[in-house]
Amino acid sequence: MSKPVAYSLRKGADRHPKFQQFIVKKGQRFHFGDAPVVDEEKAIQNAAKALVVFTMAGTAVVYQWNRMQQRRYRRVLNLLKQERSEVEQQCLAKMQREILEEKRKNNDKTWRVKAMNQFLLETAEKAQLEAVNGTKPQVVAVNASLEEVNP
Repeated sequence: MSKPVAYSLRKGADRHPKFQQFIVKKGQRFHFGDAPVVDEEKAIQNAAKALVVFTMAGTAVVYQWNRMQQRRYRRVLNLLKQERSEVEQQCLAKMQREILEEKRKNNDKTWRVKAMNQFLLETAEKAQLEAVNGTKPQVVAVNASLEEVNP
């Protein structure tokens, strides 16, 4: 893998002398042999190998960091979904309790109205029977107020 990179570096070094000096200097710096200074061709090969190694290592670091971030985002997203689900369940339970309470209140009011209507019907029927029979009608005081019917 480093040979094509070395070839490209060699081509670039042939065209630009300052680039050649830079590459040779870096290549000699990455030489790990007994000889402190290597020839120009060997220095370019060393620079190419170092470039490949550092590129691969950098790519691996960036890849692992990206995977870690994706995991962290997924974890946070799952926690948010779970929290949202819990909040939705709590809201749903609260709404159901409120609906049941409202139904109970409405049923209680309906029962009171029905009871009052039944009482009034029975009283009216008694008054009609007494009027037909000629008996003295009994006066019934109806003390029902709206507050008793609709508290």
